[in-house]
Amino acid sequence: MTKYLIILGAIVLTSCSKSNEANTSVELPEKLDYDTTAIDSFAPGATPANMATKIIVVKDSAAEAKKKELETQIKDLEKKKKEEEKKKTDEKEKAKKTVSDKAKEKSKEESSQTLSPAPPTAN
Repeated sequence: MTKYLIILGAIVLTSCSKSNEANTSVELPEKLDYDTTAIDSFAPGATPANMATKIIVVKDSAAEAKKKELETQIKDLEKKKKEEEKKKTDEKEKAKKTVSDKAKEKSKEESSQTLSPAPPTAN
């Protein structure tokens, strides 16, 4: 009976013991390209005009970033179009060459047949 109590006590102690699981992942905050400092618009010396210029600057910089991104996308699309057009023209040129090569071969065969002497006929 005492064996069972000892075993039961050991189980309770191990299951109820504190586990020290430390969170090892450290999250680093993202570096933001804009100012995140809180500005009190009701502070002495703060006027709506002062705030408006700061807001306009932030909006302008965001618009410029979007414009640059769109310009790069447009350039990429133009490059892709040029490459596709070049491929199409190359394919057309290859097709023309193969057609002209086949025509040359046929003309050579026909000319070789016409130039060869006819076999002698027995009279």
